[in-house]
Amino acid sequence: MPYVQTDQIVARPPTKRQITLSLTLCLLAWLLLTLPLQARADGNYLLQRCQVAINFDPDSRRYNNPADMAYCYGLLQGIRETNNLYRRKTGNDAYFCLDTPSLSHKDAATLVVTFLQANPKILHRNETTLAVQAFRNNFPCP
Repeated sequence: MPYVQTDQIVARPPTKRQITLSLTLCLLAWLLLTLPLQARADGNYLLQRCQVAINFDPDSRRYNNPADMAYCYGLLQGIRETNNLYRRKTGNDAYFCLDTPSLSHKDAATLVVTFLQANPKILHRNETTLAVQAFRNNFPCP
């Protein structure tokens, strides 16, 4: 394929080797960024993040860790939405049956924190598994 020249700027299509190298570097970067998160994605990690979220006071104007709140709320919302999609697809065969569509992010975080604090011996388990278990204990399916 011929190269394109525009006002002394030469643009050539990347070679297969350049594309392969770029994709390899992107994959390596992704692995390096996500491995530390996977290593600590347990109940202790979730408990800390969700405690920050439920203690947030929007009137204080002093909040040090919005990422913790976003992490907790985002994870719990993702679990609820995924379960909701699964429930719609399979009928009532879901992990939990949340009949309260207006459950706020803060209420969901409080529910999970209460469950985690009541079960300190299982905090070493995966955070998503524990959050699903908390929802399942509070919203079992018939």
